[in-house]
Amino acid sequence: MDDLKIEIIYGLEGFEKAKEIRYRVFVQEQSVPQELEWDSFDKIAHHLILYLNNTPVGTARLFTKENRSYIGRVAVLKEYRGRGYGRIIMKAIMEYAKNIGMKRIYLHSQTYIKDFYKKLGYKEIGEEFIEAGIPHIEMFIDL
Repeated sequence: MDDLKIEIIYGLEGFEKAKEIRYRVFVQEQSVPQELEWDSFDKIAHHLILYLNNTPVGTARLFTKENRSYIGRVAVLKEYRGRGYGRIIMKAIMEYAKNIGMKRIYLHSQTYIKDFYKKLGYKEIGEEFIEAGIPHIEMFIDL
């Protein structure tokens, strides 16, 4: 049985593990420029890190901007995909958001994976747009 643990940190204290996962997934795998991957929201975000047998394998962040709460930078290392860890991360960060009083969550889904978020209850809003050279769609859910 997998030993899964979730850690939630705030800001940049302990951020290195989340940063390493995001670097491998977004910068190396998806060719997102580093200057776009690291932004001012990292220092004001709650970062969730999923551990498998004490190894960090996935991450997501939660932050508020202009009175809207966002989940973003959801990532699972390639070698750990297809095991339901993305769903575990999303359920955990949504529950955390609800517990700290957030009522509605927005996210920018890469278009190819929007059905993953739809299965969690997210709804599409607006038109597809390009972010970091990748097609995205904005989505939201009421908690």
